[in-house]
Amino acid sequence: MAKFWEYKLKAETLCLGERVKKDTFRPSVRTIPSTQISGALRHVLGREVWAIGYFDEDYLKAPKVRHMVHAPRDVATGVSKIPLIVEMLEDVRGRVFIEAWAEEPEAEHQRIELVLGAFRTKGLGRCTLCYSPRPVDMDARQGELLSRLPEEDKDKIGIEEVIKPLYGYLFKPDPDPAQYAIGGHYVRALLEGSVVRGYAFIVR
Repeated sequence: MAKFWEYKLKAETLCLGERVKKDTFRPSVRTIPSTQISGALRHVLGREVWAIGYFDEDYLKAPKVRHMVHAPRDVATGVSKIPLIVEMLEDVRGRVFIEAWAEEPEAEHQRIELVLGAFRTKGLGRCTLCYSPRPVDMDARQGELLSRLPEEDKDKIGIEEVIKPLYGYLFKPDPDPAQYAIGGHYVRALLEGSVVRGYAFIVR
């Protein structure tokens, strides 16, 4: 059985944007997909790592939301395209679970600074992860999935049965840290709200 470390996540502003073609409104998802947090951690730690997370329940009851207007430019012509309205989350609090490679993280990894999500060049997505030494509950439980992950990774969080799936797609970056945010492909994913039987820490 895998072992996970739990970290507390804090971020001033975060935009975990969904890729929506031809739409001018880009919402932020209300969880921490495994592909995004794993890619960000690989970039910082320089090693293969798998993680998943979600926002605190208290934060989700009244999330702080702000909108930013962004006009991307065409690379070839330098002309601004149709402006996008981007949804940002503020004062974010959450929990991240990293698949462990030792009993406890090394001293230098008990606090991790990383950049997560979209519009990093605009200053968004600066996060702090602080290690929480309490045991992670990995008993089997049936309930609603709290995050989203590639269907092919469901064994990583002990999903024995998918009872009522909600499917979508996630962009999965290449595992090589040198290719972070450059190469990758879309894979079918289980979305938050899917009813599954899996590890207790990731279901409601």
